[in-house]
Amino acid sequence: MARPSRRNARVPTTTTILQYEGKTIEININDLDIQQLLGSGGYGVVSSASLRNYPNVKMAVKRIRLETEKRLSTYTDLTTIERVGTKSYPYIIKYYGSIIDKVDSDLLIFMELMDTSMDKFYRTMHERQNLDLLDLILQRLIFSIVSALNFLKQHRILHRDVKPQNILVNRQCEFKLCDFGICGYFTNSKSVTSSFKGTDIYMPPERMRHNVEPYGIRSDIWALGISL
Repeated sequence: MARPSRRNARVPTTTTILQYEGKTIEININDLDIQQLLGSGGYGVVSSASLRNYPNVKMAVKRIRLETEKRLSTYTDLTTIERVGTKSYPYIIKYYGSIIDKVDSDLLIFMELMDTSMDKFYRTMHERQNLDLLDLILQRLIFSIVSALNFLKQHRILHRDVKPQNILVNRQCEFKLCDFGICGYFTNSKSVTSSFKGTDIYMPPERMRHNVEPYGIRSDIWALGISL
C-alpha cells in the first residue's frame, strides 16, 4: 500500500463541508468560535469549538502549522483520519472535515470532542481509590483500544504513538484512539518500517536499538501495555 501523499490531501481554503453526526454543514473559517484549549504538542494545539450559526455543534479543532519540515506528518495525520475517522468506528475518533486558514497558514482538522485524555482520567480514578471500578474501566479501555488497533491493522495502518495522551475518554466512559500524525503503512503483518518514530518510553526494546529492525503491530500492543 502506498504511503499517503500530500497531493492526496486536497484541503479547502475558503469554505468546507463538515459531516457532523449525520448532518452536512457548510462553514468558513469565520464561523468558528474557539473556546477552551485542550492540549498542545510539537505539531500544534487542540481546542474545543462551536459554530456561531450552529451553537449545538461541539467539536475539537486541531490547528497545525504548515511549516515545511512538519508538512509530511501533517498530511499523514489528515489522510489517515480521513480514511478511518469517517467510518464511524466506535473506538476511533470521528473526523468531520478540514480547512486551511490562509491568514495564519494553518491546517484545521475538525474532530469529535471528548472530555479528557487517559493520563488525566487515570489521576482522577486513583484519587477516588475505587479499585473495583478502576478494574472495570481498565477492562473497557483494553477492549476498546485493542479493537481500535485491530481496525487499523485491517486497513494496514500502524499507529506508532500509542500512549495515554492519545487515548481519549468521554462521560459515557467510551475510550477512543486519536492522533495519526506518525502512523506507518505496511504490506504484510510483519514489516512496516525501521524508522525511529514515536515516544521513547512507550517503545519496545527492539525499537530502541540504533539499527532498528522492521516492526509491526506488536509494537503498538507493547505501547498499550506500558500505557496501562
